[in-house]
Amino acid sequence: MPELQPAAAASRSHRVLIPSYNPGPKVYQTVSEARARWNPVWVVVDGSTDGSAEGLLAMAQQDPGLRVLWCWNAIAARAPPCCTASMPRRPKASPTR
Repeated sequence: MPELQPAAAASRSHRVLIPSYNPGPKVYQTVSEARARWNPVWVVVDGSTDGSAEGLLAMAQQDPGLRVLWCWNAIAARAPPCCTASMPRRPKASPTR
């Protein structure tokens, strides 16, 4: 993972949101470059299974300007997405009617 060089001052009115679904290792460079120019940066991980979410969480533990939101892919889970700042247990699928 690239070394973070975070932007200094946090914006009070704007956030950079980066959507992420199985992006591979390129996401680490993308996030690092966004953080070098902007504060804060939020990455929304939508059910990735490629291990990138764990790497992003590790980056966020070292950088208070980076937040990782985990959302289960609503189509794959057949349930409404739930977002948290860490990876929860997968929600149970909603019963079909």
